[in-house]
Amino acid sequence: MDATELSQYSTQHNPWHAAMYNGATAQSPAAGGFVVVNMDTVEFDPSNMCTLGAAAKITIQQDGVYLICGAVTLNSVPDGQRASVAIYVNAAELVRGLDYTVGAVAAQATYSVWTTIYLKTTQFVDLRVQNITNAQAVHPAINSIYLAVAYLGVA
Repeated sequence: MDATELSQYSTQHNPWHAAMYNGATAQSPAAGGFVVVNMDTVEFDPSNMCTLGAAAKITIQQDGVYLICGAVTLNSVPDGQRASVAIYVNAAELVRGLDYTVGAVAAQATYSVWTTIYLKTTQFVDLRVQNITNAQAVHPAINSIYLAVAYLGVA
């Protein structure tokens, strides 16, 4: 089997993968609880799993084990300020990613999260960010905010 055949086979027999990102939508989540990150661009989605916008989510279309990855980059995070990111499934927190305080220099900071989990058809996954101590603008650039899922197999 050559590379082209392998690519066609994997898409045909495992189309349950998707990724989306925020390429240009400015966001400034207020300090406080977790809020859904706005996504404006689909990177790949052969099974139409992605929903874009302020309620961005990926809807599962096949029961199985999935790898889920996400990240959010915040602009100019001042010294001593904290933020965090989390993956939610059906509007409930599943796993929290990096939660740290930026030191010394106000700079961009990226908060990432990943996990594997068994999901069922119609469940949905979204990515949320929390400004714990100070509201910061989400950095709008390709792949500075992203969410991706990939079907790994049956449980």
